[in-house]
Amino acid sequence: ISGYIAQKVYKPLGGVKEILLFIKKKAMALLIPFFVWDLIVYKLFLSSVWDLPTFGDVIHEFTHPRLWFLLTLFLIFVGYSIFSYMSNKWNEQRRAIVDLMIIVSIFLLYGIYYIAHLRAVQVALYSIPFYMGLMIAKYSSLEKIAFNEYAFGLSFLTFCILVGHCNIWSNSYVDDFIKNIIDPCAFIVVLNMCKRYEEYIAAKILGQWGRYSMEIYVAHWALLSILLEGKIHLASIHHIWFFLIALIMSLPIIYACIGFSKIIEISRLARLLMYGRTK
Repeated sequence: ISGYIAQKVYKPLGGVKEILLFIKKKAMALLIPFFVWDLIVYKLFLSSVWDLPTFGDVIHEFTHPRLWFLLTLFLIFVGYSIFSYMSNKWNEQRRAIVDLMIIVSIFLLYGIYYIAHLRAVQVALYSIPFYMGLMIAKYSSLEKIAFNEYAFGLSFLTFCILVGHCNIWSNSYVDDFIKNIIDPCAFIVVLNMCKRYEEYIAAKILGQWGRYSMEIYVAHWALLSILLEGKIHLASIHHIWFFLIALIMSLPIIYACIGFSKIIEISRLARLLMYGRTK
């Protein structure tokens, strides 16, 4: 979804200055809340023990982050900024094969992340659906395939078959591989449903949730832990029951996160620190 939206929203980058400016904006939007929530909010406000953050905690954030998605997405966007520049410079005729070659070169650059101990494997795995979404958004022929009813049916069937055989709590490469089949399938299903039912109230509600995705993501685990109170071990629940529980619990959690963000939005500084938003 991030790759699809990135292609639809961001203009091609034309130089090093634009790349650095793009990375700066993404650092503010993703890394500020990434550090603030884990090093300050979770440690000082949502903990029964007063635990001041240390330099070691900062390093630990890079190697074992709690809000891993924000760091992963930032690192993906760093690669995307280079892709955007290279594609804009060398692929003016918009040939998919050229973009694919550029994407391969971006994956080779992830070796720098590996040297820096920045979870390069995870970034590479999640970059696969990111660039799939980007390519679908960029090339109308691929977008037509994504919106084809047969593609929808195959994606929905594949998702239903594989989702019960993937351990979402595991970090094994096998489960990561299955996730990278499930993710694009889920994306195509959601994409088709949003387009088909875009005039329905449910689609408008999902749109509102999407605009508050950062606010929901950073706060939902804290609210979830309060609701569960340690009585339910999620890892031991079957996927079907897990889905139904998550569906029921997600609604009050989502609106609680949005309501809390409305309070934070009163202060521009708090909004920047908590959610990385300047406006």
